[in-house]
Amino acid sequence: MLKVSLLIMKKGNKTYWKGIEQLKNDPAFVKNAESEFPEFLPIKDSSDNSRRDFLKMMGFGLAAVSTAACEAPVKYAIPYVDKPVDVDATLANYYASTYSMGSDYCSVVVKTREGRPIKIDGNKYSKISAGCTSSQVESSVLTLYDRQRLQFPMLNNKESNWRDVDNFVKEGLSKKGLNKIYIVSHSVNSPSTLDVINKFSKKFDINHVEYDTSSYSGMLDANQESFGKRNIPFYDFSKAKTIVSFGYDFLGSSFNHDLFNQQFTKQRVVNRDKREMSRLYTFESNLSLTGANSDHRIPIKSSYSKIYIAELWNILNSKIGSGRDSISFSKTKKSLLKLDILNKVADDLIQNLGSSLVISSSNDKSVQSVVIMINELLRSYGKTIDLNRCYNIRKGDDSKMADFVTDLESKSVHGVIFLNSNPVYNHYLSSRIKDALNNVPLKVSTSDRIDETSILCDVIAPDSHFLESWNDYEPIDNYFSFGQPAIRRIFDTRQHQDSFLKWIDSKDNYFSTLKNNWRKKQKLLKSNEPFQIFWDRLLHDGVAEIVEEKSRNLNPLPNIFKTRISEVSKISNLIDNEIDNEDFELNLYHNLTVSDGIQSNNPWLQEMPDPISKVCWDNYISINPKDASKLQVKTDVGTMTTNVLKIQTSEGSFEVPVIIQPGQAEGTIGLALGYGRKLAGPVGDGVGFDANQVLDKNSSIQNLTLSNIKIENTFKDYRIAQTQTHDTIMARESVIQETSLDQYKEDPYAGKYQFK
Repeated sequence: MLKVSLLIMKKGNKTYWKGIEQLKNDPAFVKNAESEFPEFLPIKDSSDNSRRDFLKMMGFGLAAVSTAACEAPVKYAIPYVDKPVDVDATLANYYASTYSMGSDYCSVVVKTREGRPIKIDGNKYSKISAGCTSSQVESSVLTLYDRQRLQFPMLNNKESNWRDVDNFVKEGLSKKGLNKIYIVSHSVNSPSTLDVINKFSKKFDINHVEYDTSSYSGMLDANQESFGKRNIPFYDFSKAKTIVSFGYDFLGSSFNHDLFNQQFTKQRVVNRDKREMSRLYTFESNLSLTGANSDHRIPIKSSYSKIYIAELWNILNSKIGSGRDSISFSKTKKSLLKLDILNKVADDLIQNLGSSLVISSSNDKSVQSVVIMINELLRSYGKTIDLNRCYNIRKGDDSKMADFVTDLESKSVHGVIFLNSNPVYNHYLSSRIKDALNNVPLKVSTSDRIDETSILCDVIAPDSHFLESWNDYEPIDNYFSFGQPAIRRIFDTRQHQDSFLKWIDSKDNYFSTLKNNWRKKQKLLKSNEPFQIFWDRLLHDGVAEIVEEKSRNLNPLPNIFKTRISEVSKISNLIDNEIDNEDFELNLYHNLTVSDGIQSNNPWLQEMPDPISKVCWDNYISINPKDASKLQVKTDVGTMTTNVLKIQTSEGSFEVPVIIQPGQAEGTIGLALGYGRKLAGPVGDGVGFDANQVLDKNSSIQNLTLSNIKIENTFKDYRIAQTQTHDTIMARESVIQETSLDQYKEDPYAGKYQFK
């Protein structure tokens, strides 16, 4: 068997394998081990079909863009973050702007050539994105050219015009009566957009509810009760020497993972001047990027995390001697814990009081309340956790969305406006929303395309692409970024803010509203320059910050633990009521490629391999090798085939292909959301399985961990696209170089390959 690399360490030999197929000595792997490609690829010198032809076939083109690009540049836009010496049509221009899709945010710089946006990079001036982007951000430039975007407004599923649409909506709103009208959106962090929504809501007495496809409602509610503000605090991983994560993938799928990666890396760099590095403990079921980068990774069932968190509080409380109440639960539940590891974690946290951080992905308020107690006990607030700077990127409220669905079902809703949201697909109560919409007289969507929600609406008032739009954003309190168009509108679309202003008969357009709002804010930014110069500078830099002289001092109050008594009793009951049996536990998640599915029709994202499994163009069940063996799961590397498993949940039974994933906790399976769409477009339709179907439709909160899952192997074959699991490094010792921190302290050259 070919060994990919053998590295001789001071403490013995360590063997590296290319993947599980090599470890198992798979016949197909052995056959092709010495080949760069596993099979002959008939590549022609000149192909009749180019990559551009593929994109055209999938519905992406530049024909309509040519007209928009040839027109005069967008009035008032400020280009040239990096200005060319001589302005030339063939040279690229750069516009500072902001990416915004769903609840996601990133301050960006848009590269345009001959009037067409062609590349998106991070804005180096931004303290949030810090010059970085994600796969969703970079690939979003392709969505501008997606022919699935609506080219005109629609009325009763037919092509219409803005005059007829506006009249229909205004007439429908005027017939409101005693029933309610809702605006349903993802988290909105634009102050000027919220100003428009407030004006619109005030006139028609409208309820605005926000939701996020990956809910933080439990964390937000716990912070509201503790600190009086419903926000996510600013985590600073660059100040944390000990980090403990309970299922929170802050390096991968979290909302601001680009910044978190940069912060985390600062504490991992070791040199002659910095001889220490941070330590990361991760308790999780699915193998994540955070888990893969951990110093200590402890695979557990996600349902056990609340028990680990409660016992961690008990251990810290006892060792620090705070004199506060412990969390009681049965000895049977305590026997599920790895207490030796938990004690080691507690000792490490205590050793780094004031420079430690405990985080959890739980969407349960009581669990998050205990996490707050732990971080307060560790003196993290004001150091690794800043309550004076809070995120506005995630503000969704599960309870308000549940109330909205209840109102729909009780026929007390006259109208609903879906503001660039698609809850019929991506909300955990999706099926109930779909069924109840039949009871609503007025249904409006501002989606830029026909999707699972907009197709059920009377009106589609298509929003413009973010690369065609003006906007401002406040991702963190008092920190702003700006969006400006990099191209004229390609189709007959309209910003949703302008639609709202039209529907209240406002004489202002959104651009003037935006500009006037910043005229009022100029003094807060301590600028005395003429407004136009000030405005041009805002657009040029793309970011701005209001610096407060006095801190708002939102650190925990002395009586915080008095308000925790009810939550402590709740988590005790949760733990004792947890059923431990032989059934599997299903953990749903958003991956780093298609994420929540908002860009499912983007082929760049579909063909991007998952960084852990290397699978693309599909989602799948990930399962531990031991569990796979019990189910007699068979995979064939040569034909890239695997088995299909049948999973039985409270919502029904479903069949999904399976991938054997080392690192998956025993007794658990993982499955990505964001797939299985029916109205995404030719690229995304029918790709993968819609995991939203398995979510509990009777829960008041989104719960991505489902227990009591029964699994059986159908023994059906399924072909799955999986790229090379690891580089073919052919036993080159110079590629893998590693050492321990202790060895590095003794010898800075430890672990380095010495070339001969």
